[in-house]
Amino acid sequence: MPRTVRTPPKESSASNITQASSEPNIPAAAPESSNVCVRQKRPRMDGSPEPEFQCPKTELIDCIRQEIRSVLSLEISANIKKSITIELGDIKSVFNDLKQSVDFMSEEFDRMKAELETCRNGNKILHKENDSLRHTISELSSRVNLIEQHARQQNIEINGIPESKAENLVKTVQQIGNVISCSIKDDDILSVVRVRKLDPESSNPRAVVVKLRSMLLRDTILTSVMNYNKAHPDKKLNSQHLGYANSIKPVFVSEHLDRASTPLGSKKGGGVLIAVSKAIDSSRVAKWESDAEDLWVKLKTRSGTGDLYICAAYLPPPVQLGLLDSILNNVEAVMESARGDVIIAGDFNLGFIDWSTDNTLCNSPCTIAGNFANRLGYTLVDFMSSNSITQINTVKNCYNRTLDLILCNFQGGSVSECKNPMSLVDVHHPPLDITIKNISPAILKSKCSVKYNFWKANFVLANERLRSIDWARLFSGLADVDLMVDVFYEQLNRIVDECVPKHNRQNNKFPVWFSKCLIRLLNEKEKLRLRFKKYKNPRDKYEYRILEERSRIMIKSCYRTYVTNTEDNIRLNPKAFWSFVKAKRAKSNGIPSEMYWNGKMATSGEEVKENISRKPGLSLKSPTALSKGGD
Repeated sequence: MPRTVRTPPKESSASNITQASSEPNIPAAAPESSNVCVRQKRPRMDGSPEPEFQCPKTELIDCIRQEIRSVLSLEISANIKKSITIELGDIKSVFNDLKQSVDFMSEEFDRMKAELETCRNGNKILHKENDSLRHTISELSSRVNLIEQHARQQNIEINGIPESKAENLVKTVQQIGNVISCSIKDDDILSVVRVRKLDPESSNPRAVVVKLRSMLLRDTILTSVMNYNKAHPDKKLNSQHLGYANSIKPVFVSEHLDRASTPLGSKKGGGVLIAVSKAIDSSRVAKWESDAEDLWVKLKTRSGTGDLYICAAYLPPPVQLGLLDSILNNVEAVMESARGDVIIAGDFNLGFIDWSTDNTLCNSPCTIAGNFANRLGYTLVDFMSSNSITQINTVKNCYNRTLDLILCNFQGGSVSECKNPMSLVDVHHPPLDITIKNISPAILKSKCSVKYNFWKANFVLANERLRSIDWARLFSGLADVDLMVDVFYEQLNRIVDECVPKHNRQNNKFPVWFSKCLIRLLNEKEKLRLRFKKYKNPRDKYEYRILEERSRIMIKSCYRTYVTNTEDNIRLNPKAFWSFVKAKRAKSNGIPSEMYWNGKMATSGEEVKENISRKPGLSLKSPTALSKGGD
């Protein structure tokens, strides 16, 4: 057995002792010696080693933990079931209450539905009874009006007689008879009284109602008053004729009608009318009319700027600010939506505005408003300024006032006093002639073209004429091919003129898509219309309505068929599309009837063509150009 040596080995002297550090690998750190047995040192581990066996305590803890888990699971399950059961019971009770409520509401709904149906049936019955009662009331009102008219048919109403305490109305009525040269005796007057005013705040005297002996005397008095006023237009019947020298006020004598039969005393009054020639394409635009008295009519023009819209308006005196605002706001709304020129003509009864003529603002005569220092004047002037509207009426009435205004949003219009009026002249409203330029110029009439009817041509004669021509002789003296072609076409056209009948092409007033059946139907409808207009036969009217509805349906069908055929044939025949476009255009050529250049006027197609051929670079224009400015 080898000898055990102490480690570290004992040194002989202290000077040989050295400091050494721990070396994990002891064999590598120790000096190599063959006589020393050294154990192998295991390297140190980074962590604690895993136990190679389970401790009994650990097993016990696991058992306890598992037991706790099972107990807790049972307890929690039981508690959850209990809580859910309690909650479901509450929800079930709530559902039961909700079901009872829904059942109650359903029963109430059924009950209310039955009551509503009963009310509806009762309401229908009441409506029928109400309509019947309204009809009965209307009939009774008509009868009462007729009775009142019959009771008043011998009465006359005199307005404008001044009131006085010591007046003798019988003598006053007889004095009126003396003035108008109509004898009125005492026994001709059954009664004469003054009636209350329709407007208590009015300063006018109360009207006088005279009941006469007969209707013949009433008509005689009314005719005499009318003849007297016509014979004395400057000094019509007034209070001075009746002996009232303090003031001169007009006296009016009329029939004594009830308020339902006459607008006398009404604040509205007025009335507007627009008459348009049949030669002008026109239509009424009812949707633009307001609550005031206004009438809108659209006139179709050939102007490129649009159509012409005419409004006739009337504002009864005294003019109210609300009424003026209403009609001006309506006109402004129309001008925003309308494409074209707008002209408003009517009696505005704003005589306090002083309209002075001024030609410096535009090419055509216009007026400038003055003395409009109130809300009515400011409203009208502001409206005109904001919408670029001018007032072109320069004609004043006998009191040097302008009541009738002509408002337009374009230039080229002028107003003059009418020399040949169509009705009696009112001194407050002189008749006016309104001239509007640049709207619809006269169009040059197209020349009638000649059309050959080859269906009735004499082809046998044409063949004989062609065989009889000696072409070699005709072409013998010609060396140019163009001359030969001219001779050939000359002979050919001569034979066509001789053998083919000709007729003038007639302008069809119906569109190209109208079929012959439709044209016959429209002609028959027009005959029925004229017959009904002449004889007033209800059967003609009934047949006219039937044909009108049938023609309306047939027009839509023909147009739809024509469009469909055009679409189908456009690939094979492109010219069919342009035929469709030409049919949709107006029938006129659009060339003005008079054209000027350097002071020379051309009135026919030949003259226009000749001028253009002489001066290729000239620019012709019509004096009735379609621009607003009036070139």
